[in-house]
Amino acid sequence: MLTALRLCYFKSLSARDSVASGIKDTLSQAYQSAAESRKTWEESPSIFDKSPLDAIAHQRRFELERSYLKEIGSICPPLRPAQSPPGYVRVEYYSRSEIDGDIWGGKWDAWDDIQFTPRGGIDLAQIQKAFGLDLNHLVVVSPTRWRPFPIDRTRALTHLELRNLTYDGRVPLKVIEQDLPALTVTKRQIRALTITILCMLKAIWNLLHLEAYEDAFFSPRDPTIPRLPRI
Repeated sequence: MLTALRLCYFKSLSARDSVASGIKDTLSQAYQSAAESRKTWEESPSIFDKSPLDAIAHQRRFELERSYLKEIGSICPPLRPAQSPPGYVRVEYYSRSEIDGDIWGGKWDAWDDIQFTPRGGIDLAQIQKAFGLDLNHLVVVSPTRWRPFPIDRTRALTHLELRNLTYDGRVPLKVIEQDLPALTVTKRQIRALTITILCMLKAIWNLLHLEAYEDAFFSPRDPTIPRLPRI
């Protein structure tokens, strides 16, 4: 009888230790997951930081304004100067994440001229700032191997590296983003959606202000005064 009681006691201790170990492992995994999520959140760009969508939108707005000036016969700036100014290198950003033929076809989404460093290289932080890229996932495309060029993100590209990547300044420097975290993509989508909603609210406010101005200064009873067009 005593032996049976001892066996039951030891079995209960074993079951208790097994349950405690399972709870401990679950809490440890939850803590590690929370720590990794926090690290990813801190490393990813903020929702208030500019994203590549802002650079692309700025490029499209310039193209629309240029087309309008061209239609009305006004002097319009060139779509893109043939060469970058002295002391600058032309950088093209491509929104696709894979290196394909469109990159070599010149179907860029945004471009900018980045100034050289005092040593003749180029600072990757300037490229990040110009296009709103994620520096941890910035990829410089090698024009000779059609693959990512190995870079050290903690320093600037040297003058020799820049010459090899641009064929001594004859072709632009091409950059993309690869392996973006889902959190970064979600933040950028939220930012774009928020800006779109704010722009729509601003347009509605302008329309209401236009209606109030029309009702206040133009009498609808006078048929000789044309009413302002409604958008």
